[in-house]
Parts: sequence; C-alpha cells; structure tokens
Amino acid sequence: FAEERGIPLAPMAVEWHGRLARGAMPFAMVWIAIPLAARIRRSSRAISLALAIGLWLAYFILYGATQSMGLYNRLEPWVAVWIANTLFFVIGGILFRLTPR
Repeated sequence: FAEERGIPLAPMAVEWHGRLARGAMPFAMVWIAIPLAARIRRSSRAISLALAIGLWLAYFILYGATQSMGLYNRLEPWVAVWIANTLFFVIGGILFRLTPR
C-alpha cells in the first residue's frame, strides 16, 4: 500500500528492526565484556575503562554505518541493523572460547 503511493519502506523497516536491535545491544556488550574482564587484571582500571569506551564507540560507529546502508537500500533493513549485534556476539563467543578456565 505504501509503495504504491511512492512512500519508501526502507526507513520504516530500519526503524522497526532498529528498535529490536537496540534492545539487544546490552546483551551483546555484556557478552564481550565478560571474557575481557576475565583477562584483564584488577590493577588496570584505566585500561578497562578505555577498552569499554572503545568498544562502545566501535559498536555505535558500526551500527550507524550499517543503519545508513539499510536506509539507502544498500543492505536489507533487518540485516543492516543486526550486523553490529551479530558481530559482537560472534566476537564474544570467540573470546569465551579462548578464555582460559
């Protein structure tokens, strides 16, 4: 119905999927943070803070770039907004696997 009237659907689809993806972002961050916290000593709080800020910036830069790709139909809207979460979950899984027990 909207496409027949010339209304682009990509921005609406990106927004809808983006709301779901942003809700999953804290879980992706925690999934990466746990194995990193197990590796870093307690005495290096400055390094931990810098790493946390760096991860946060990396996530939002990646999320913003891929969201723009979805808005301009370079990627499917649902793929565009879920790439950052998927990548962070995969990296977190690899880090969990490599963390000594």
